[in-house]
Amino acid sequence: MTEEEAKDPISEETFRKIQERTKHNTEVYRKVFACYPDDNIKKLTDVKEFKKKANLDLYDELSKEIVGHAVEFPLYFLEYENLKLRISEKEYYVPDINFT
Repeated sequence: MTEEEAKDPISEETFRKIQERTKHNTEVYRKVFACYPDDNIKKLTDVKEFKKKANLDLYDELSKEIVGHAVEFPLYFLEYENLKLRISEKEYYVPDINFT
């Protein structure tokens, strides 16, 4: 990011560059580490398959492409899972304040 871009971080051009960079960083981390949470994991059964895609051998090659620390926030991680507690689970009886 140039000094001019840093002076106006909410300009369309700067915002677009930041989005592109975070998208690219996310793709690199996805290829190399297959870390989660990730938007490609929609159900708990997808985790094992997703983790198999990790390829640490690509790290030396792709690490030079990572710029900064920003990655995309996973908005659709486990979107098809029902994460509500069931009455049969012991956590159901614990007050909600304990989970915050």
